[in-house]
Amino acid sequence: MGGLIASAPMVGSGALLPLFWSETTALAVLGSAIAMATVVCWPTVILLVLSWHVAATAVVQLALMTTVAVLFADAVLDQRGVRVTAVVSEIREITQQRASRWAP
Repeated sequence: MGGLIASAPMVGSGALLPLFWSETTALAVLGSAIAMATVVCWPTVILLVLSWHVAATAVVQLALMTTVAVLFADAVLDQRGVRVTAVVSEIREITQQRASRWAP
């Protein structure tokens, strides 16, 4: 019960975020809040009430929700002009240049 009470403000505040932030940012934070609430609530419910079948379902649900939150977070980074893919490719180029200097 304590987990449900603790997670309610997180999910509630996440639902209000579209009023203050851009749509993509709000979705990313809302997904994170729901994932945190799931982490808090599901272990308690599973240990007290439900069987291992539900535990497996909870793990899959958490993985899917976290994946969505991460994808939205990447979209937020791209929206703000931080090109994650470009940075990764630049790091690879620098690493390859340094490796080619050391190669015989």
